[in-house]
Amino acid sequence: MDWLKFVFALLALVTWASSQERGVQLRLTKKGMFYAVYVGIRIMQEDLKKDVINTGEKTGNFEYNVQNMRITKAVFQKYELIPVSGTGMRSKVSGITLEAYGRLKYIYKDGWFMFKDNIGIDFKAKNVYFDIILSIGSDSNGRPTIAIQKCSAGVNDIDILFKGGQAWLYNIFRDIVGQELKKFFGDLLCKLVTKEINTRAKSELATFLVVSTIDEWAKIDYRLTQAPVFTSEHMDVYLKGEFKSVKDPKEPKSLMPTFSTSSDQNRMIYLWLTDYTLNSAGQVYNKSGRLYATFAAWDDKVPEDLKSTLNTGTFALLFPKLQEMYPNAPISLELKSYKPPVIKIGKDQLKLRFYTHALFNVKDTSNKIIRVFSARFDITATGLIGIQRNNISGKISSFDYVAKVLSSNVGKITIPLDSPLVKLIFQSTLIDKANPILQRGFPLPKVNDIDFTNFDVKLEKNVIRIGTDIKYVKGKK
Repeated sequence: MDWLKFVFALLALVTWASSQERGVQLRLTKKGMFYAVYVGIRIMQEDLKKDVINTGEKTGNFEYNVQNMRITKAVFQKYELIPVSGTGMRSKVSGITLEAYGRLKYIYKDGWFMFKDNIGIDFKAKNVYFDIILSIGSDSNGRPTIAIQKCSAGVNDIDILFKGGQAWLYNIFRDIVGQELKKFFGDLLCKLVTKEINTRAKSELATFLVVSTIDEWAKIDYRLTQAPVFTSEHMDVYLKGEFKSVKDPKEPKSLMPTFSTSSDQNRMIYLWLTDYTLNSAGQVYNKSGRLYATFAAWDDKVPEDLKSTLNTGTFALLFPKLQEMYPNAPISLELKSYKPPVIKIGKDQLKLRFYTHALFNVKDTSNKIIRVFSARFDITATGLIGIQRNNISGKISSFDYVAKVLSSNVGKITIPLDSPLVKLIFQSTLIDKANPILQRGFPLPKVNDIDFTNFDVKLEKNVIRIGTDIKYVKGKK
């Protein structure tokens, strides 16, 4: 039954995360629980009609074998998904009406008296219910686990019509048979649910990618760091929320921050993404050498307006000797991070610090590349946060910097490096190159059949708080 796949895939979404350390925290609210069971019931109503039931049981004087039974109608009136403190989740479904047909091989024996037959049966079960408690946790690999802790089910009212053969005889014993079939079908519901949990639900959770590759340099780790925590109002889970190198996946050196969560219930899911997660990304990309770029006036891929700026004449005011030594010569600019960037999240603000070495080279008349000067730029930027589909993304909205010349082969600098010209060059190189990467962002933790929608994003101390509703998209890859 795919409804269980949906419900427990959603639980998987909020059940990943060895302590209360977390780079990311997720919360499933009551609103989210209601939506999960609502969609799950809609799916179950359809899936029940697809199942063919063949089963049997012997109890007292009766022995049953149900053959080729199909449910033709399933109506669910009341349902809820409730967190159970310290355990997991409780799913209560009641007011169920089921209509079905099939064949019944039936044996009744009492002393010397016995009758048996294989006969058609139509039945309508009303006021059916089931109540299950699920234990939800994590294994040693940080994957979510799920198991049935308790199941009860029953049928309060049942109407039976026997068809063919000795139907008149069975109809005489309809009330006796009905009482037995009430228990039989109640037990059958628990067997079907338990089977789904022990097979499909477990296998679905086991295939979820708790570590997802972002690109050739980095992957993000969304493993559980502990079992989920349940209260009467919501389910909280803790995720590692950590970028790691694809080639050398060592733990980052920074500590996970503390942060406060809110009691908001307006969205189905709340997610707190810490600056630890973002800074672990900076460490990974810095170590990989990814934070490096070259812009040369002789490179056809460089935009024309930047090409015209990369000329010794442009820098004549900074280094007068440069223009004298290499008149109107083309320049290349190499930018390389000399330590990992740092992101700090505060109330309604996001600050980024970039630490960059800038190497300026000239191509002389003999096409020889010559280093002319180098400088260090410590850049402070203001960032904006957004959501692109199911990815969290960023953008640098403004920046400033402190600069220092490290070496010069063309004399002393005559004016500071914080001139509008140099800032424009950095806008055209570092910022314009960084923004498309930041805007691509990285995926929020989710499963294939779920999309996020209706976002509410806030910046708070040490975290980005993301409120979101969810939408079930059947069969989406």
